Parts: sequence; C-alpha cells; structure tokens
Amino acid sequence: MINKSNRQNAIQFLVKSDLIKLIAICSLSYVIIHFIRITFLIGGKDIQDFQRNFWQWISLGADWPITLKKVWVLFTHMFMDSSFLRLLANMIWLWVFGSVIEDLKGSYRVIPIFITGGLMGAIALIIYSQLQSTPLSADFTGSQAAIWAVMGATITYRPRYRFWMIIEKGIPIWVMASIFVLLQLLQIGFTHLGMLIYFAAGLLPGILYTSLLNGYFDVFTRFLKGIAGYAGNNANFLTKEVRTKKSTAPFKAIHTQQAAIDRILEKIHAEGIDALNNQEKKILEEYSRQS
Repeated sequence: MINKSNRQNAIQFLVKSDLIKLIAICSLSYVIIHFIRITFLIGGKDIQDFQRNFWQWISLGADWPITLKKVWVLFTHMFMDSSFLRLLANMIWLWVFGSVIEDLKGSYRVIPIFITGGLMGAIALIIYSQLQSTPLSADFTGSQAAIWAVMGATITYRPRYRFWMIIEKGIPIWVMASIFVLLQLLQIGFTHLGMLIYFAAGLLPGILYTSLLNGYFDVFTRFLKGIAGYAGNNANFLTKEVRTKKSTAPFKAIHTQQAAIDRILEKIHAEGIDALNNQEKKILEEYSRQS
C-alpha cells in the first residue's frame, strides 16, 4: 500500500524530473501546433498557408540556404512532431532510455544529451542535403536523432542495466536498444542514406558521452543547474523562508528520517543514484522496506 510519504516523494520526483519536463514540452508542442493548424483551417485558409506562415518557421526546411538563416530551427525542430503516433513512439523511447540516465547520473544530464544529439543530427542532415543534387523535398521535424543520443549514452554508460523491474529480472537495456534500432531502421527501409546519417550523427555524442565529450556534458549540466538554481531562488524565496522557520520547531527530531530521505532523493535528482555512498544506500533501502 502506498502511504502519504511515498506519494509525496513520487510527486516531488515528477515535478523535479527534467525527463518528465522534456516529454511534457514535446507533447505540449504537438498540441499547440495542431491547435494553430485547426485555427488556420477554420479561418478559411488552406494547409499551404499554415505551412508557409507557421510550419516553415519551426521546421528544418527543404530550402536549406533559407533554413540556415533561421538558426533557431536547429533547436525547435527536435521538439516538434507532425504525427501523433510518431510522437507517442518517440516519447516512450525517450522515457525508456532517459529514465536510465536520470536514475544513474541525475536529472540534469538528460536535456544536454537530448539537445546535443538533435543539433548534431540536424547539422548532418543539412550537410547531406547540400551535397545532393536532389535535396530533401519536405520540411523536417522530429526528435529521433536526440533520442538516438540518449540511447547511445545509456548503452555506453551502463549496457547491463536492467529496465522494467516489475518483470522478475528486468529487461537488459541493450535489448531495448536493439529493438529501438531495428524499428527505426525498418521505418526508413534501411536504404534512406540521409536518415541513416541523421541517426548516426545523433548517436555519436551519446557514444562519446563518457569519454571525449564528458567535459562538455559536465559544463552543460552545470549550466542547467545554475539556471534552475537561479530560477528557484527567485521564485521560491518566500517558501524557503517559511521552511527555515519550521526547521527551528521543538519537534524537529520527529522528522529526522524523512529529512534524511529528502536529502538522499535530492542528491539522486542532481547526481544520480551512482553518486550515493554506502550509508545513503543503506538508509534508502531500510526506508523502502519500511514503506
């Protein structure tokens, strides 16, 4: 049975999880885009008007010289999807691989990997298109390259990690990665060179996550932590003041265990479960048994 404390910890995780925020942003973007599309159609305009006046401003366009003048599309395209089924599949895979990184290395690690993979995929696709006599003919959106990066980081960092432990021994993450790669290749028919390059470019920073690009990701992670800390200090200073006053209450000892658990969960959120020492792991294990 789930007690009140466990529910609070679960809610706290969902609120603080960058992975959940990332999935929410991509999903909300889909809803907003299609709301705008419907608005265009209701207003008597056709789909070409929507693509010309809105879609081309957020997607990687077929006209690459013009696209390069809209630098922001290198970032916006990875948060957009035109197909609900593709969005659903992408978010499921992002959760599968992103949850491993978040558990082991901390919440702030997922977004840097996601953005770097999406950016590398976009640049590779642009270069490929420029070298072709017949460039890509449609505006492009999607987070596939970004997810390939997260997948690459996962199997590079902990290939034997077991996912979905509700099954007796869980599923090795490399098995999930193999299924993901196979489905992605089946989707493009194994022969679309542009998409293969796009996937490979996204995968590369993930594979280099723990080696050549480790320092880069450390800097990116500290940058995100700094932004989050600044935003938190400015938005929640009144709440923090109240908490400080509460901490001086005479019955502070009653909350010692919960305070220790909160500190451990905060550490997992920031640095991942691999950052816990033996004593912290023991406290967390005992708390789990009691719950």
